[in-house]
Amino acid sequence: DKLDWFVNVFDFNEEDLKKMVKTQPSVLQLSEKNLESTVKLLHDRLGVTKESLKKMILSYPSILCYSASNLNVKVDFFEE
Repeated sequence: DKLDWFVNVFDFNEEDLKKMVKTQPSVLQLSEKNLESTVKLLHDRLGVTKESLKKMILSYPSILCYSASNLNVKVDFFEE
């Protein structure tokens, strides 16, 4: 189950899951492979902790729906 992935990786609780799905229900359509690659890209490019990624996802769950190329463009912009 996709929700279990968020519990296992980020220690989401029920309220976290509700907030994320209510804000961005399309995250439930993403494959675990896609989620894992997006989280890895964010971790590698931004150099943030898992706890910071959790906060980022809860604040902006749509970030998980961006393609790798789109995320790279956004990170490049902010690095300039």
